[in-house]
Amino acid sequence: MRPRNRVTARVEGAEKQPSGAWHVEYEIEHVQLVDTWHYVHHHWVLDIVKSNPQAARRYAMPFGEYAAAVGCSVH
Repeated sequence: MRPRNRVTARVEGAEKQPSGAWHVEYEIEHVQLVDTWHYVHHHWVLDIVKSNPQAARRYAMPFGEYAAAVGCSVH
């Protein structure tokens, strides 16, 4: 079995929301991020819809439309 690539995130702040989700400020490889996360069955799960609604809509597109929306001209 191949080892998984691991990335370390440094959490800079976290605030629990009334919904139970967490609004988290963190850094990965010198990139500052702010996203909404849930803790589900002992794992952290990114809430892409709350964190980046525009990206979430794109993920629902057929591949050709998605590729064109993100600027890919070869697909």
